[in-house]
Amino acid sequence: MDIGRQVYEHLLAKEEAARKHGASVPCIYVYVRAYMRSIGIEPLPKGTKRAEPAKEYRSMTKDELINELMPKDIEVARAKKGYAVKGKPARP
Repeated sequence: MDIGRQVYEHLLAKEEAARKHGASVPCIYVYVRAYMRSIGIEPLPKGTKRAEPAKEYRSMTKDELINELMPKDIEVARAKKGYAVKGKPARP
């Protein structure tokens, strides 16, 4: 658990922890996931990466974010239903 904690808290890099403790990098991932579960954080499924918010969104206010993202949400909902609005070209 201590190895997992150190890597999770960025005190050690995965590769450095593997060399230092004579383990493989995939083994270090197992330790980190076990540590995360022990503190109540459910790790993402294998192969999934956490999305990094776009830099331009970080500086926006709540109202600006709503105005920016609402049309995109509507477009996604329409695409799921399989139709486009007149005047707007359908995206492939």
